[in-house]
Amino acid sequence: DVAGAGAVLADVRQTAGESLLSRIAGIGGEVADRLAAWDREMSTDSVEAALFVRVRELLVEAVCAAPVLRALRRPTPYDDLLAPWFSLPARVAVSLETLLGHNRPLGLDLDALLRDALEEAATEGGVTWGSRHRFAAPPQRGAGHAPPLELPGDTHCVFATGWLPGSEQSVRGPVARYVWCLADRDASRWALPLGAAGDPASPHHHDQQVTWAHGGTLPVT
Repeated sequence: DVAGAGAVLADVRQTAGESLLSRIAGIGGEVADRLAAWDREMSTDSVEAALFVRVRELLVEAVCAAPVLRALRRPTPYDDLLAPWFSLPARVAVSLETLLGHNRPLGLDLDALLRDALEEAATEGGVTWGSRHRFAAPPQRGAGHAPPLELPGDTHCVFATGWLPGSEQSVRGPVARYVWCLADRDASRWALPLGAAGDPASPHHHDQQVTWAHGGTLPVT
């Protein structure tokens, strides 16, 4: 079923936030109640998805401020292309579920830090996840940047659009999405983050971007 397989690739349900959500529920409060009712869909129009990420981001920032991590807060010597992979907040974010599984990791009281994060998040205005999570294409000589489209998904979704703490840009994502039908090649579908042409002057340079960003696919030609 080509359509069914394509729908799986566009799944935006957050599957790795259980430890954080459980901690939040244990603390309670207005934000905790809202997140308890959240369907865990990282959709572009979801205010609760943005709220979840904001709490997560504030907790990551608090962990990064720990004195034991001071030596890791130096700027990376590498260029902007590689910087996200050497970012301390990005590394802490990836490790957050592991940290939450330990008692006082790095000597930190995570419940106290999380309580502060919840209180701060409760004072901020509601925004949608898409407004904080946008496509970021690497710059290419002689080409205008591809539009910074709103993106669904998250680091741990099937629609894996990588989150970078402190930034509104997604720096990772599926480099291709395809469903290949062995019974009927003409039924096969695909989508690329930009387009099928590498030449910035080509009309096919980023003509697949909108379809890809919406989780869709196009006929293989």
